[in-house]
Amino acid sequence: MCIERPHKGPGDGGTYNGTADSIPAPVGAFFPGNGVNNRTVALIQLSGEGSPTVVSSSIFQDGAPLVYANSFCGGHVQMANGSILVIGGDGQQWTDASGNQFLVSGGKNRRVFTPCGPTDYACTNGTWSTYSDMVQARWYPTVVTLKDGKYLNPPPVGTWPKNLPVLTWAFPHSLYPVAVSMPSGRVFVFVSNESVVIDPAQDFSNPAAVESHPIPDLVPGNSKDPVLEAAIADHSPWIYPHSSTFTVLPMTLANNYTFRVQICGGSKSPASAVSRGAQYNISYFGDGGQPRPYASASCVQINPDDPQPVWSATDPMPNARVMPDSIILPDGKILYVNGAGWGQAGGDAGQAQYATDPVFGRPPGKQWTSLANATVPRLYHSGVVLLPSGHVITTGSEMQNYVDFWGPGGPKANCYPAAPNGVPAPSCTSPFEQRIERCTPPYLLNTSIQRPNITAFPASLTYNSTFKITVSGPVDRVTLIRYTTTTHGVNTDQRFIELPILAKNGNDLYLGSPPHGGYVPPGNQMLWALNQGVPSIAATVNLQSGPQVLVPIPAGATAGNVPGGAIPGGASGAGPVPGSHNAAPKIFGVAEALGAGAALAAAYAF
Repeated sequence: MCIERPHKGPGDGGTYNGTADSIPAPVGAFFPGNGVNNRTVALIQLSGEGSPTVVSSSIFQDGAPLVYANSFCGGHVQMANGSILVIGGDGQQWTDASGNQFLVSGGKNRRVFTPCGPTDYACTNGTWSTYSDMVQARWYPTVVTLKDGKYLNPPPVGTWPKNLPVLTWAFPHSLYPVAVSMPSGRVFVFVSNESVVIDPAQDFSNPAAVESHPIPDLVPGNSKDPVLEAAIADHSPWIYPHSSTFTVLPMTLANNYTFRVQICGGSKSPASAVSRGAQYNISYFGDGGQPRPYASASCVQINPDDPQPVWSATDPMPNARVMPDSIILPDGKILYVNGAGWGQAGGDAGQAQYATDPVFGRPPGKQWTSLANATVPRLYHSGVVLLPSGHVITTGSEMQNYVDFWGPGGPKANCYPAAPNGVPAPSCTSPFEQRIERCTPPYLLNTSIQRPNITAFPASLTYNSTFKITVSGPVDRVTLIRYTTTTHGVNTDQRFIELPILAKNGNDLYLGSPPHGGYVPPGNQMLWALNQGVPSIAATVNLQSGPQVLVPIPAGATAGNVPGGAIPGGASGAGPVPGSHNAAPKIFGVAEALGAGAALAAAYAF
């Protein structure tokens, strides 16, 4: 599902003479060409190996006929049942050529998209529902799914404090803050270069609900680590419009399921800016027109759930990027795409030096590898999505009409994307990028290794349980990735966790689910079976709170990759999978045998 800025579409049927893997979005289906476009959402079918097709286009209705709420630059997150929550949006309100209002402010709106169920064959598009307005309008908000399936929008509303002091302090560098739920159930909020931790379990009349927490500020001179000091010495605030991207790193057997957050890219300090003439000096946040700084390649990490959290620097990216996007792949690598080498995000086309070289890193950040260049530059308002096939698509981008703003003769009139009714003047280059590009990671090109296939799996799981899947082909690893929602380089939904293979019995694998929603919030997940890094097509399972379910493991089954390699009460195992550690992990572990040679139960100690 794509949500975009309301604007009139080209109505050209989506013709684009691109390369083989640069896929035209059939924009004629997005935009019916009715003078003013009132379609702001498109559902795109991407599940197969072929080109995508637009299934439908739709709107956010606000109760009255033909009046629609503006969701542009809202916040969104996956709910526990797999629906998508969208809150807030733009305040722009538009009328059509006859003076009838069709777009209203969406700042206070709450909307939920419910996709078609897996067995609801009569459903084709899913449904939108609207709910009561929020107390306060939100634009550029971050939304977080909590361990119990509730959601949080910093700053909180209702009975929570309406103002989060760190956001007030950081303004205007407080839009789309980094916010993630942690294994403890608390929420880490990072804005500009300061952090706080919110505890949703607290009574919010208690000031302890929002704690400063001993997280050091990410500022020069605040660390004795010379590597970290060098990485942050010339960095602007790590947030919009100097946009970086953040990722919750994969939690695996090998790293003992450690929770860490990595932040990469953004802008260097203003001191790094090079003036290219007064016409290039962009006025932003009332700064009077300043040269734009170069991008940063720095990456930093922290475990904010640690009793004494400390920032550290890891290997910088091969190339500097501002406005990058990141996505976790089935094998645990992290792919970084999109962005520019100079400039900043926001409402001026003040960026250049397109970063078209995808790179992926192997956590904890070492061993960067560059891939083939993308053919479509992507800057502000871009996105990246992992598909069940294992492919990755990149989408979006605005401000593609750089020359219209900064070319000879000065800026052209009405070339900004939010020109009257979102229709740039005919003399403008279109500021909107409507092509979708697909990236094929190296694991899909490795034909020497058999690709696994998941042939049977449960539709839903509960935490702290065991379950069985059936596969064809060799499998040495099983991973779970939460379905994502992403905007402005912010993706609070991303989670990757490796599942312990407790036992193998022919084509059946017996697996353990995550212990609770602090590690992986409830919702739809992609389940992957891997053979030497080559993933299957993902199976979709819904992970929920509920009673523990223990699936019996038959006698004669062999051990999986749980450290120690033996099945209590069963056959002796084959030992750990190569590369896994030998110490018992703190989360997953075989804890109990139910009778000699009978059944195995797995319980997980937090």
